[in-house]
This record gives sequence, structure tokens and C-alpha cells, in this order.
Amino acid sequence: MRYSWQCFLFGRPPSVSCHHWDTSLPSNVDHDSELADRRSFEPNFHLFRLARILCDIVDDAVSIRPVSYDRVVERDRQLVSWMEALPKELDLDEFRVARALASPIPATTRLGVQSIIIRCSYYHIRFTLHRPYAAAAHDLDSLHDRRSSP
Repeated sequence: MRYSWQCFLFGRPPSVSCHHWDTSLPSNVDHDSELADRRSFEPNFHLFRLARILCDIVDDAVSIRPVSYDRVVERDRQLVSWMEALPKELDLDEFRVARALASPIPATTRLGVQSIIIRCSYYHIRFTLHRPYAAAAHDLDSLHDRRSSP
């Protein structure tokens, strides 16, 4: 994910795009004996899924062809469904994050930190995905205001 994230932040095309590889995403193991281990890797599974979505967004963002807003809306829909699929222990509200960060138990603190990282990544990607269109709408409003003022 770090590589996709850096390409996204710098607006540079990736040298290895998501359609250049076909490795399966990690999946959970359904054995009850491995439940504790599976829970500790749950944030990483979701970050891998986010990296796949981010790779598609980067491909669109650095494309030399214009990208329709319908495609942006589709990518946004993918992000929202990714966020809605987060398990409850990773989707902490502000009170639960503060409590987790103040916990003396390292595993609880780790979940609080991972929840913040996941939420910040989600909002940053979503904001940046819509930024060109929000800026264009703002420019149109400013132009309209200048034309209507005496």
C-alpha cells in the first residue's frame, strides 16, 4: 500500500500498476484455534483491500485521458463499501479511540492506532478523489460571483 500511497500523493504513475499482478488478496482462516491470530492480522487484510482500490484510483488520477465523473463516483462507491465492511473493532468512534489509546494493554492500543490510520487513509483518499471536481465547482462559483457583481 505504501507504494500506491506515494504515487497517489505525488501524482506520479506507478511503475507497477494493479493490473500488472494477479496475486490473490489475503483471506481469513476459519479455524477456531487461530481466531486470536486472525484478529491481529485483520487490519492488514483491510489495508490490502484498500491498496487494491487505491491502485485503481491512481491509474485514473494519472491517466492522460480524461476521467468521467461517473468513474469517480464508482471509485467512491468502492471506498464507501470498503469502509462499511470494516469489522466493528476497527471502526471505532472518537470515545472508543481515546479509550483504546489510553489503555495500558498493547493490543488495545494497537487497535486504536490502526483504527486512526485506517480512518485517516479513507478520508484522505476520498477527499483527494473528489478534489479536482470540488475545485472546478468552486472556480465556477467564483466566476459566476464576479460576473454578477457590479
